[in-house]
Amino acid sequence: MIRNRFTIVLLMAFSLSLSLTSCGGISFRLDGDTVYTVDRGDTSYVTASDSSQTRILAIDDFDAVDVSHSFEIIFSPQVAEGTAELTAPVNLFDCIGSEVKDGCLKVRYIRNVKIGIDIDRPVLRLSSLETFKSLDVSGASRVVSEDTLRLADVEIDISGASGFDVDLTADRLFFDISGASGVTVGGTCRELGMDVSGASHVDMEALKAGYCDVECSGASKLSVWCEKEIALDCSGASKINVYGPGTITRQDVSGASAISKK
Repeated sequence: MIRNRFTIVLLMAFSLSLSLTSCGGISFRLDGDTVYTVDRGDTSYVTASDSSQTRILAIDDFDAVDVSHSFEIIFSPQVAEGTAELTAPVNLFDCIGSEVKDGCLKVRYIRNVKIGIDIDRPVLRLSSLETFKSLDVSGASRVVSEDTLRLADVEIDISGASGFDVDLTADRLFFDISGASGVTVGGTCRELGMDVSGASHVDMEALKAGYCDVECSGASKLSVWCEKEIALDCSGASKINVYGPGTITRQDVSGASAISKK
């Protein structure tokens, strides 16, 4: 079992529902707009303007990323290593806090905001050359990469209705995925560990992994490619499709779950 865990936490609120965020606030839909309540004792909020701007954040060195609320995170070769660019509605820059604490870049709302249905969410652009070891993202966020990420040991935690579409190479890679997340990963890694729950849809058929350890519960659907050995634990109404020449060394199946070797 891979110990290291790379954290991406993504929470999303649907219409007519409330969602607690990792920092204690609430996000919800209001007439098609998205409202993020950081301070529930404050009934006021800042409405995002329809004009945006890009600024380079003044930050120290970091090897981890922690982003809360509805941001789009783009890893790009056009961004200089060690820097971070933020594109957002002009009047929201005073509502977004950023700092590096214990080597972790933290970006999140610090005031209540309302983003109209026609307004793009804030975009955080980071270098695809970064060799970070953890990423924690919460809120209705989406993570994409314009180039293959080249990492060592990384931990990814994805929860809520998240979007994650990245190609990468890594030595050891761990995903913790829950909620109604949508995850697509391609590339290569020596060791892959996953803990998937909720109603997530995970497509890692394009990720060529050597050794795999997978736990899947709830009503999740998962596809994984294994070259050598894979251990599986499947419960609830989950479905796991295993591709590649790898040997299944253990499979524990309960409930209405199913494991299929392709």
